[in-house]
Formats: sequence, C-alpha cells, structure tokens
Amino acid sequence: MSNIFIKIEKDANTVKYIKLIRDYDKTISIGDIKRKIDSGDYVIEFDPFGYSLYDESVKNISEKQYIKRFYKLVQELQKAGAVITVFDEDGESGDILFLKRELDMCLGIIAETNRYPD
Repeated sequence: MSNIFIKIEKDANTVKYIKLIRDYDKTISIGDIKRKIDSGDYVIEFDPFGYSLYDESVKNISEKQYIKRFYKLVQELQKAGAVITVFDEDGESGDILFLKRELDMCLGIIAETNRYPD
C-alpha cells in the first residue's frame, strides 16, 4: 500500500477546511494549506503504515485508530462542503469510496499482521 494524497477543490469554504486540517495536523502551516488548496496541489499526504514516524501526537494510538482518524478528517471535510479527490502514489484518482477501499485494505493487512506476529 502506498501513500494516499488528497486534493481539495478551491471554493468559498477554504477557511473551514484549513481549520479542520490544522486540528488534524498542526505541523502544516495555515499558509501552506491555503496555498495548496488555491493552487490545486495535494493538501494532505497520508502514509497508512507510517503512524509512528511523523507526528508525536499519534504515538499513543493504535495503527487502526491512526487510519480511522484520517478517514474521519476526510469525512469532516466533506461535511463542511469540500470537494475531495483522492490519489494513490501511482496517480490513480478516486472519490471517498476509493479511499474507503484503500483504507479497508490497510486495516486488513494490519489485522493479518497482528494475527501472525513474528
């Protein structure tokens, strides 16, 4: 499973999206989030298996919680009106169902890994 990238279409609700993203990840500056939305760049990059590598605030949660936390952010962005496009590392794009399938696959891998530890 590769990283997942999110683009958000620019609209009048950008401030709402920035707040939600900053609540999720305080390491991304407000200016960077706004610039990425305005320019059509990837706003969020998510590594489903990198939960302990990046953000100190997630070190005390499980891999499953880490993935669900990301999915919750995407759902909150959609509820706020965001038009979201999801991409994988190969550039394949999709919608929220595409994202759900990708994350469900990750959760399945995690479950199998935990079922058969070293």
